[in-house]
Amino acid sequence: MENDIYKNERVSILLMEYRKAQDSAEHHTNLGWTVTSIICAGSLALLGLVVDNITDNSVAHILGATAILGIILALVMNRIDSRCGHVASQKYTRCKSIEEELKMHHHLEYSPGGPSFQLLHDIVTFCLVVIWFGVLIKVILNKISIVN
Repeated sequence: MENDIYKNERVSILLMEYRKAQDSAEHHTNLGWTVTSIICAGSLALLGLVVDNITDNSVAHILGATAILGIILALVMNRIDSRCGHVASQKYTRCKSIEEELKMHHHLEYSPGGPSFQLLHDIVTFCLVVIWFGVLIKVILNKISIVN
């Protein structure tokens, strides 16, 4: 009898942990996508403003600082998404181990198709950094040509 109570209590605890791990994994996945969406949208809007004024040397220092900010934001975006993805992966791994113990199968039957989303995210980050470096170089070259 006491053994059955212990088993029931253990199952209840594991199910609670399973729900919390699932919630945390979903939260971190959503957080990564939210940060990426906001920073990408902001970066592209900022890029539009910078490109409209790229030949205006009176604001060259602001454009240069904006380009540096764009590079930093792209790298921060990538780091946050990577970190959130790592936490979500750990939580899903815990869900799978609980499923094995309780003979469940929700996450055990799902296997992501590889690092395709992370690769896509890295490519987007790389493109943003390259574009912002291009803007920075253009601003510097414009400033140098005015001085000479």
